[in-house]
This record gives sequence, C-alpha cells and structure tokens, in this order.
Amino acid sequence: ALEDADTLIERFPESAWPCELKEFIASQLGRDEAARAAHALAQERAKTNPSKQDEHLGALNALDQGDPGRAVALLTSLIDQRPELFFARMDRAHAFERLGRLDDAIRDYNVALGLNPRDGIARLNLGVLETQAGRTEEGSKLLEGVQDAGAMGNQALSFNLLARGRAAEGDAALGFFRRAEKEARQGLERDPELPWLHINLGASLMEQHRLGGAAAGAVEEATQHYTRAVELTENRRDPDGLEMSASALSNLCDQLIQTNDLTRAAHVCTETTRRF
Repeated sequence: ALEDADTLIERFPESAWPCELKEFIASQLGRDEAARAAHALAQERAKTNPSKQDEHLGALNALDQGDPGRAVALLTSLIDQRPELFFARMDRAHAFERLGRLDDAIRDYNVALGLNPRDGIARLNLGVLETQAGRTEEGSKLLEGVQDAGAMGNQALSFNLLARGRAAEGDAALGFFRRAEKEARQGLERDPELPWLHINLGASLMEQHRLGGAAAGAVEEATQHYTRAVELTENRRDPDGLEMSASALSNLCDQLIQTNDLTRAAHVCTETTRRF
C-alpha cells in the first residue's frame, strides 16, 4: 500500500492529497517516521500548489484520520468558492455528523438534496438525521420516498421505526417494533454483513420482549444478532466502525443484564468499558 502511495506521489508531483494518503497508510501501519515525512511533504505542496481537488481530497483524508474539524474547514473553504458542488456538501454534512452538529449536517443534506433531488443517499442520510433529531415523522416521509435503496434503505427505515416505537405506547409501539423487525430481516436477506441491521433487529426483538409481545426465542435470537454485530465490527478502527462496535457491545451488555445472564454481562460490559 505504501508503494502505491509513492506511485501516486510521483504521478501527481504538485498535489498534496497523495502525500496525505501515504501519511494515513503509514500511521495505520505504525510507520511513524514515514508518516511524518509524508505529512511534511503534504504541507509543503499545499502551500505552493493549492487546488480545489486537493482541498476536497484532503478533507476526505481528514475524515479517514478521525479529524472531522479539519475536514469541515477544508470543505467550507471549497464551498465558499463553489457553493454548487454537490459532493462537497455531502461530505461536509458527514463531517458535521461526526462532530455531533446535527443541525448543520441537516442543513447541508437539505442543500445537497436541492442540488440533486434524485439522489437517494442524500435523502436516506437526511431521513436518518431527522430521526436522530427527534423529528421521526419527517424522517419517515423522507425514507419511505427512497426507491431501490437496497439493504441500506431497510437499515434506515428500521432505525426510524425503532425511534417511532420508543416514542409510542402500548399496541402502537408494538406495531412499530414489529415493522422494524420486518425491515431489518429484509435488509439482512439482501446483505447479512451490515452490522446496523443486526443491531436494529436485536433491538426490535428486545423491545417486543419488553412489551410482552415477542415470539418464543426472541431473546436468544437478539443475543445472536448483537453478537454477530460485535464480530463484524471487531477489527474496525474507523470512526463509523467504532460507533457500530460500541452500540453492538452496549446493546448486548444491556440485553444480558435484562435476562439475568450476569456472568456474561459482566464480561461484555467490562470489554465495552475497556474499548470505549
């Protein structure tokens, strides 16, 4: 991988982004000296040959390296010059998400959707953020309007339905949780490797169990899905992977406590604390 980055550095002798890519790869491999050298070269090139492409790719590298603040700064500079750039808006919205600035992220996704009304990813992401912000009905309308979104669509809808169920009571809540279960199962048929689908399915089953409306074996199945989500995210070190891993472990810990499996709960909860 480092050799490939060196090739890009030679191929694009005025651009900073190949150097930032090498810095990221080297840091992941524990090659600190190579990472520092690549960082210095990137800074030198950025000063002498700034470009819009470098700003955008530099922002993406900053996101990969867990620095969303820098990504926002780079993308804001780019958007100030070219406000019509759809992907810059999308990527800045993602960076705002990482920073927990939901209103700013929602604003950028709305602008992106205005620039490209047919983009399903912008609509999905906006629907999920509206749900996170507590505007579940608005989120639902956005998500249900997405066509052919595949397993990602099922993932987003199941998340929204879980939120709507938790805001409801009695039979209405149970209905939302059953619909969330259905969406998650459909998604897993399409892509069984998506951790959030396993987490959402486990959560929908446990919520039904809490309300006394779960099918036989629901708790055991929820445990299996939380465990599978933990396995799928075990080696992820990127911010999105760490978020999924933390959610899977905390849900598993809570589920084990609820079912009085205290020995295993102690192990899982300790692991959760150790990792996060």
